[in-house]
Amino acid sequence: IDDSGGQVCLSPDRGYKPGEQVFASYGTRPSSELLISYGFAPAVGDNPDDEYALVMGVDPEDRWAEQKADALTKLGLRPVESFPLRLSGYPKQMLQYASFILCNPDDPNDLPGLAESAMKGNAIVGGILGAVFKGK
Repeated sequence: IDDSGGQVCLSPDRGYKPGEQVFASYGTRPSSELLISYGFAPAVGDNPDDEYALVMGVDPEDRWAEQKADALTKLGLRPVESFPLRLSGYPKQMLQYASFILCNPDDPNDLPGLAESAMKGNAIVGGILGAVFKGK
């Protein structure tokens, strides 16, 4: 940006032939940055970069931390997971995961069943949950 002349100057990444189309990439940026930097923003929910990775997991100080981690591992999940929060909502799996990691049963032997029950909101635990958890 040339402040003195009120111009924006772009430098190409290579030599272009006359008439060849030149593309400008804004990169992976959230809508807020696009709006502030370039004066436009995609519609709410259209920008895949409008998300925040919320990390949650089994509290290491939890009295059943090891048993909870084992129960999650048996379902193909990790004791610490990252969930994509978007302007358009949050994954249902996040609430299911949170309900399990925050449970406090009297008997740790109940944890495998509680984990399975918490995650049962999806027909295929490893499929849908795996796509959300491992894909991000």
